[in-house]
Amino acid sequence: MNKSKILFIVEGKCEKKIYEHLGRLFSLSASYFSFNTDIYALYSRMKKDDFNLDIISLILELPNVSENDKNIIRKEKPFAYIYLIFDLDIQRDLDNFGEYLSKVSEMIKYFNNETDLGKLYVNYPMFEAYRDCKIDDFDSLEERKIFLSEIKEYKKIVNKRGFDKKKGNLKTIKIVNKLISMNVYKANYIVSGTYQKPSAYQNYQQNLSQDNIFKSEKNAILEKKYIWVLNSGLFIILDYFGKIFFEKEIHN
Repeated sequence: MNKSKILFIVEGKCEKKIYEHLGRLFSLSASYFSFNTDIYALYSRMKKDDFNLDIISLILELPNVSENDKNIIRKEKPFAYIYLIFDLDIQRDLDNFGEYLSKVSEMIKYFNNETDLGKLYVNYPMFEAYRDCKIDDFDSLEERKIFLSEIKEYKKIVNKRGFDKKKGNLKTIKIVNKLISMNVYKANYIVSGTYQKPSAYQNYQQNLSQDNIFKSEKNAILEKKYIWVLNSGLFIILDYFGKIFFEKEIHN
């Protein structure tokens, strides 16, 4: 199993705990950093330097980052893989979401390589999407969506229609792999209209890129005023382990 060092940069403390747990489950050699702000704040900071500042240097410059966290990153760098996991978060200003979508698009195009500047994974509408389904019903994620008019209540909606995070808290690799599979199927549905496993790993890589997913999500937002529910942050496990994981663990 690959032991290359990984840096997970996540939006909040909840996500950090979950990725620390996933790191233990999959025996990853990783460090975890919580940015404690949303993707638009990160965009603004990157834009200030005309996107000429790498993410590691940015973290080490932030005044609100503890010296302990900075020292961990200094000690562990360089990292072979850098993953960023953020929410779409357009609910912050629903009257001006077009501008926010443009910023996300720019960020996805910039952070598109985990072995270079880092790769960004966007969750729609937020990380809680990972439990907006029924674990015992593989097809329950297929038609999951959230209308913009409801988005500010999304966490409450998930509590009602999703699985209980205390009972289904990603305890086992089996559960995690099933959720990864469901979200891969859903991404394929969002992009191509078919809720099924992509025909091959290469097809997954080419068609279900973060950019292609975002474009399809953007069309749904602009034309239909809803967001397809998707946790693409789970794809990191698939992308890290690659073709063998896709063929062995993604549900057929």
